[in-house]
This record gives sequence, structure tokens and C-alpha cells, in this order.
Amino acid sequence: MRKHLPTVICEINPWFLEGFGVQLEELTGFFFDQGYQLYFYRLDNGRGALHPVKVADVVEDNYVFIHPRRLDRFASLLTTKVSDEL
Repeated sequence: MRKHLPTVICEINPWFLEGFGVQLEELTGFFFDQGYQLYFYRLDNGRGALHPVKVADVVEDNYVFIHPRRLDRFASLLTTKVSDEL
């Protein structure tokens, strides 16, 4: 992961994680410790967009972990400018 910095799409279900004795912060911490940022994809006025997400706001849904060095690939989908994130 550190070499290629892949973008990771991940379904997160906090309740399901807890059933396995895993805290949400353990999952997100793995990515955050490597510099990744967490985003949520949704349609805004008919246009897909990636929105930054705080761990406290995570609910059962799909999320995208993106490393800052790869944000330029998603510039057209980000709700904030890439330079604002770096």
C-alpha cells in the first residue's frame, strides 16, 4: 500500500465490525496512519461528488479512502479543491 497508494472503496458497517470485536477506529486508523483521507460518494444535483467524512459521521454505507498524492485523479468529483485538501 505504501508503494502504490491505491484508492480503496470499502463498505463499512460499524455494527458488523463490533460483532467481530473490531472498532471502527481500528479500521479507519489503519488508513489514516498511512495518510489516507476518508470520503463519501453521493449525487449532488444529479452530479456525483466525493465529500470528506469524519469518523464520527460514519454509518453503514460505502466509503472511499484516498491518499492525498492521488487526489488529483478525483479532482472533478471532490467537493473542495484538491489544493484545499493538501
